[in-house]
Parts: sequence; structure tokens; C-alpha cells
Amino acid sequence: EALRFANEMVARARGSTDDVAKLVGYRLLGTSQMNLGRSGEALVNLERAVQLYEPARHRTFAGLFGQEPGVSALVYKAICLGLRGALDDAVRTAEGAVVLARESKHPLTIAYTLGHANMLWILLADLPRAKATADENLAYSDANGIKTWQIYTRGWQAVADALDGRHLEALAALGPILLRCAEAETGLFVPVLLSGEARSLLALGRHADCATRIGEAKERMAASGERWNESDILRLDSGLQLAKGDTAAAERSYRMAIEVAARQEAKLLELRAATSLARLWADQGERQRALDLLAPVHGWFTQGFDAADVVAARQLLAELA
Repeated sequence: EALRFANEMVARARGSTDDVAKLVGYRLLGTSQMNLGRSGEALVNLERAVQLYEPARHRTFAGLFGQEPGVSALVYKAICLGLRGALDDAVRTAEGAVVLARESKHPLTIAYTLGHANMLWILLADLPRAKATADENLAYSDANGIKTWQIYTRGWQAVADALDGRHLEALAALGPILLRCAEAETGLFVPVLLSGEARSLLALGRHADCATRIGEAKERMAASGERWNESDILRLDSGLQLAKGDTAAAERSYRMAIEVAARQEAKLLELRAATSLARLWADQGERQRALDLLAPVHGWFTQGFDAADVVAARQLLAELA
């Protein structure tokens, strides 16, 4: 529905000289496409929005649209760049968006931008930065009474805890957060929150509960179309199958995760899934097969060499050499 509306808005704006309508239309189209897992198309439209954005002229529209459309386009562009493997560019873009948001002094723009920058830090597994940004945004959202970002920011904190091995803390937080999302009828990013819960349940050996959460995440994706982290959810499913001793099912899910990421042009998630499958094959003694899978995916990257997933892939390749 959001995509249809965005396409209609862009079609109308193209026939006019109203650059604000074009800016808002391209921004809405790009954000919708990114959430659907279409990062390549999204990046084109978000860049169009960013090119149209002039802070001095467009800052006054923040009140009308909830947040500055140019800044929101810029931080979504950062997430797209991260998904697509332009990792250093993603970091610089997010940092630039946060600077512009703070300059705006508009509370919703600041909370929105910090919240989406936080998504990028979690995507890049930059946990110190994710936690620092969440702490800042939670304090800011609490002080300004911004309920939506109070909910989401607590969610990002919990997902970061799950990634950091703080599984009991993550589970204690995510249950109430998901309940609040349901009460607020907020469905966006719920698959990410469910995947964080599934990760902690898996680590604690609660396999049946983990399977339930993964199933719920897949149902959410099917219902809403929000598929940008589908590859990661499939990779979690692989981990569950491995824990249950079904290596054949785990391999199938890893392959699906790679295929989905490749189809979405999400090179970061493709690298993550390829590293997991290569490690499985290496553990089974198929070292050359693992090397042949992982080396070309890792070799594609030309930046972000200190990012956690790139480092993990490089270390595995060194073990396999």
C-alpha cells in the first residue's frame, strides 16, 4: 500500500515544478522499496531525494511531514549502502544525516535519524556505537515524549544485547516491546525484533520457542512485504536446524539465505550467510568447497575492512588457505 501511494505521488510530482512534492515522493518511494528488500531501486530514489534537499529551504517542512524529508532520505540511504556492502560510505552518510538532524533542532527529526542510524550500527554489528546511540536516543525521546522512538530504541537496545550475548536481558526486554508494538499497531521492523528474540532463545537452547519466533517473523514478512532482513532470518533458521542436528536442513536454509541476499543485492547479508555456510562445510572437512564459496563474495568488498562481518570472513579464509 505504501509503495502504491509512493508511486502515485512520484508520478504526480514529475508532472509539476513542485520540488517539495518530488523530494517527499522520492523519499517515500525509496524508503518503501528498501523495506521491501529492493535496495538497488531504493538507493536511486533516495539519492534523487537527497539531491533535491536544501536544508535552508526545506527545514520548515519538518512539522508538516513529521521529520525533515531530506534528512530521513539520507539516513535511509545509509542503510541501503550498508546492505549493499558500501560499508564506509554507509557510515559517513549516517554520520552526515545525524549532523543535519541535530542542526534542525526538530525533535522528531533527531529521534528518527538517531533511530535509523542505530539500525545501521546494528546491521554492521558495531555494538559499542549501537549501544551509545540507543542510550542517547532513549534519553532524548524520553525527554521529548516521543513514544514511537521510546519503543523502537528499547528494541534496538535489546537486539544489540542479543548480538552481544546478553540473552536473558534481551528476552526480558523484547517481550514487552513486542507487546507494545502490537498495542500501538506498529508493524514496521517487527521482524528485526523477532529475530533478536529468536537469536537469544536459540543461544539459551529453547529450540521450540526459537522456531515459533522465526515462524512469526516469516509470517510478518509475508503479510507486510518487509523483507530487507529476510536473509538474516533464514540464517537464524539454519542455526536452529544445526542445533537440532539436522545439517541437511541447515545447509538448505543457508543456501536460501545466500540466494535471497544475492537477489536483493544485499552484499553484506550475502557475505554473512556465505561465511556461515563456508564454516559448516569446513567443519565437515570440505575446506576447498568452503573456500570456493567464500573467497569471491569476500573479494567483492572494496571498503569496510574493519567491519565485523568482513573481518570474520577474512579470518575464516585465512584458516582455509
